[in-house]
Amino acid sequence: MRYITGDEVGLSKVTIVPEDQRPAEPASRPSKKRRDDKPDSKKDEPAKPTTTTLTFGSINRNAEVQMMCWAGPEPHTAVVVARKNGVVQYLDLDNGNVLREHVIFVPQFDQEGKPIVNKYKKPEHFVGLWDVNGTLIVCTDLGLLHIIPPPSETAADTPTVDESGLPFGTFTFAQDLIFRTRVHPQHPHLLATGGDERDLTLWNLREQKLTADPQSIPKLASFWTAKNVKNDFLNIRVPVWITEILFLDSSETRIMTGTGHHQIRVYDTAKARRPIININVGTHPIRAIAASHVENAEDEIVKAVVSDTTGQLMQINVDLQGTSAKVAGKYAGLSGAVTDVAIPKGTGTVVTVGLDRFVKVFELEDDRKLVSKVYLKQRLNCVLVDDPEATESGGPDGEAEGGEVRHDESEEEDDEVWGQIEEVVVEDQEEKKASKKSFKSKESNGQSKSKQLKRKKTA
Repeated sequence: MRYITGDEVGLSKVTIVPEDQRPAEPASRPSKKRRDDKPDSKKDEPAKPTTTTLTFGSINRNAEVQMMCWAGPEPHTAVVVARKNGVVQYLDLDNGNVLREHVIFVPQFDQEGKPIVNKYKKPEHFVGLWDVNGTLIVCTDLGLLHIIPPPSETAADTPTVDESGLPFGTFTFAQDLIFRTRVHPQHPHLLATGGDERDLTLWNLREQKLTADPQSIPKLASFWTAKNVKNDFLNIRVPVWITEILFLDSSETRIMTGTGHHQIRVYDTAKARRPIININVGTHPIRAIAASHVENAEDEIVKAVVSDTTGQLMQINVDLQGTSAKVAGKYAGLSGAVTDVAIPKGTGTVVTVGLDRFVKVFELEDDRKLVSKVYLKQRLNCVLVDDPEATESGGPDGEAEGGEVRHDESEEEDDEVWGQIEEVVVEDQEEKKASKKSFKSKESNGQSKSKQLKRKKTA
């Protein structure tokens, strides 16, 4: 499997993990080991497959990778990276070269030199990133949508609309505090948005409202807006705070959302404006959602994996026929928040990255146990997983321009180091008891002698 990750210091890494690599079972500790005993030789053992990591870029926290997506259809040869400084780059996966670069926004600062932030103490940042046959679609939290055409040889050759009917330019939703936007993978003209007091809204990118002022930013037209759930048992309005959006299948109507109030909601726009499924999951805001691939969500049970801001990773089975959802189980072995989740098609596994600096692979069902993990040194923000058939062609060999190939042999080195450390021989329990008794008897004899001397002095 091949994993492409982006981290907090601006590095993009391509990690290739052999399929037969599994977490090693803990070795049984010997009861006793003498100083003259030498560690067993491992010459006869077969060589373990190593993990190869190709690193692109240089350390720069201002260029933190916030989002990633694939550039073009399979087989994937490049990725799109959105950075904290407002730059979007197309990176070649073979050598790390920058194929395209666009400056979407410039960070704004106040008179004191501090970044201008919203009420959540966050500056302008990316909330959506997609590539549709070379057309770049980018959205920021201020409600600005940028649709950028692929590069052309001359400016006169640049069209105003792409093949799927998407207009090129900058548009606005007339909303701010957007937390998540997502383009439908099969219908790229369909865009869903949500945020703080911004309920789920669907937009048609082929339609826009013409404004009287030609210098103002054109406004997109929304054709469907969700309706908030009913008031709670105290008749108090339920606040809206959408943090994640996911299209469940190839239809245009079935959408799942996660909220900052730990709610999972499923909408069917063809049936109602209110969610048809609404459950509470955990006690903390939802951070990321991924779902198994299904053609029709009404015919199958959708297996979704949800993470929150405290490191909880849960599997939720969604039954649209019965309009119900329940937590099927949790995944163990995580420390720190999970920032991104992916479910590769046809593998039966779940891939996670997070603040613990690991890429971890779990079984999707059954025991949900940990299959493999790779330590990548920096806190990770996003992950992309290559299709297994596409990775069989092999990964990078040797050192490439703009990147560095590293083999992860830390586990083998740790085993060798621990094997060479001499273990101190612990005495038997009987010897310990005898030594304690002798020490106590000596101490009591000393105390009795001191008492006798004091009595003689007083007499």
